Amino acid sequence: HKMFKIHLLSHLHHLIHIIRFIFRLVIRSQKRTRNIINLSVPP
Repeated sequence: HKMFKIHLLSHLHHLIHIIRFIFRLVIRSQKRTRNIINLSVPP
């Protein structure tokens, strides 16, 4: 039972890393599109 808990925790840790990575990618792409929109739209 203890082993299972450790296993679950390691999975959770892995998931958090993946989620953070995806989150960072999304934020970066949003910034990029916003910059493109700002460049394409005349002031």
